[in-house]
Amino acid sequence: MRCLGLVIVSFVLLQISGCASADAVLRHESQGPPTPPPMPKFYTVSGTIELPYAEISEPFSAYVDNEKQLSRIDYYSGMVQSFNFANASHSGYLLHPVSTETEKNKRDCYQLAGVYNVQNVLPDASYFTYSRAEEVRGVMCNVFVNKTVFADKVNTYTLWVGQKDNRPYRYDMIGYDSLLGSHYDRYYVEYMEYDDKTRPQAKDFEVKAPNTCHPAPPSDGVAALNPLSELVSGGDHRSVDAHFQRFQTVHRRFKPYDSQVEERRRTHAFRQNLRYIHSKNRAGLPYKLAVNHLADQSRDELRTRSRCRKSRGGVLESAGRATRHPFTVPSSGDSLPDNWDWRILGGVSPVKDQGICGSCWSFGAAGVLEGAYFVKTGKRVRFSQQQLVDCSWGFGNNGCNGGEDVPSYSYMQKHGLAFEEDYGPYLMQDAYCHAEKVNSSVNVTGYIQVPPNNITAMKAALFHSGPISVSIDASHLSFVFYSSGVYFEPACSSTDLDHSVLAVGYGVLNGEPYWLVKNSWSFYWGNNGYVLMSTKNNNCGVTTDATFPTLA
Repeated sequence: MRCLGLVIVSFVLLQISGCASADAVLRHESQGPPTPPPMPKFYTVSGTIELPYAEISEPFSAYVDNEKQLSRIDYYSGMVQSFNFANASHSGYLLHPVSTETEKNKRDCYQLAGVYNVQNVLPDASYFTYSRAEEVRGVMCNVFVNKTVFADKVNTYTLWVGQKDNRPYRYDMIGYDSLLGSHYDRYYVEYMEYDDKTRPQAKDFEVKAPNTCHPAPPSDGVAALNPLSELVSGGDHRSVDAHFQRFQTVHRRFKPYDSQVEERRRTHAFRQNLRYIHSKNRAGLPYKLAVNHLADQSRDELRTRSRCRKSRGGVLESAGRATRHPFTVPSSGDSLPDNWDWRILGGVSPVKDQGICGSCWSFGAAGVLEGAYFVKTGKRVRFSQQQLVDCSWGFGNNGCNGGEDVPSYSYMQKHGLAFEEDYGPYLMQDAYCHAEKVNSSVNVTGYIQVPPNNITAMKAALFHSGPISVSIDASHLSFVFYSSGVYFEPACSSTDLDHSVLAVGYGVLNGEPYWLVKNSWSFYWGNNGYVLMSTKNNNCGVTTDATFPTLA
């Protein structure tokens, strides 16, 4: 009987336990899957905007009060501040540093009218549905997904929310374009510090402008004032579209693309480049970036412009090598001027465009020869880049696939070089060499290399001998879209040099010493085709491999 009683009790307990488990399952099923949190009434948050395709990681802090319709976003630790007041004032403000010829890092203020929404840095998750549970930065999160379809484009937005604290940890977007058959966009926002319990104070929304704010330029608009608007709004590309239309008007002069696929691809590339430009300009750098004629090109296309300094292992033995002469500073006793510019004296020809041919080396070699010829004769001429592209293969150059200055000097010492008007125009192609049909216009006797990493020697060479052929690291997007100011890129190499340019002077701007450098990416690039490159730490290698030819 005792055993039977134990069996009966155990059976009853199992029945009770089973019923309890069933009740728990029913309760769980009745609750349904987790739902995303609603937009907070107010919050503060800090984190980073990650744009892999644009090579950007931008820190931000945000103060948002949705009830009072106020928002403020600080970029790069407050270097740039964006305010949206969608209350009665309907105004926006952008505070940022500006450097001029007379003032450095002056605080300036733009004002934008017609602001009817605060700038949230969290997405509206009301259209998101539960997908799965997943760990982010060591925290277990509920993952919510929203897919949207725009014609051929499918955008997938994903939000990670902590299971315990119900706060956002990450927001991700991946865009797929079925017309192109590839992913065209990707960005994500990492939310680090977060507080939706403490309301931002009135002082957090004070616009501390040093003077009266002036209207924002029409070309800036939302993309510069509120960059997060495009990212968290789920496809608000109106500002980007407006920029792209202006780009087509200015740089393509209404010329249509070859196909719908081509236009779509260019639009996507432009979007990534525009994001990069605006982000860098918010960083308070000593230089500015701007949209130029290269803004619709992909990363691979842009890289071909700078990867033009290479040869086939040096000068071939049968061709001969240019004579290298020792570097000497004239003993005139004259001190070097603080600023020098060969353009003012007329010793530099107009800027040209190498195009899609990797012939930067020929522009550097022809340009430095033009400078030496001017110093010797007082005449400004144009020597033929195309002759070097066509005819100097036997000395180690590779035409549109790259070359260097010394093989070019070697060719010129043996064969000379014709004026452009005699040999023919630059073709942006490897063409037939016809140097035997024209006369050489110059007698090159060799070349001189400026002592590396020596600022004084470089200035002396520029002042006494004319423009100098230099090689630089031009592989960075910041260089591609440079517009004004003194360029300094911390990631620039001083030894891995991929682009040949022409140094034509030096000077100081806002206390920043620079080299004045002529590029071969057209008049529309940089500051009318030129860039001021910092002399600090031999940034980008300007003084690593500087040379100039000697003439008889």
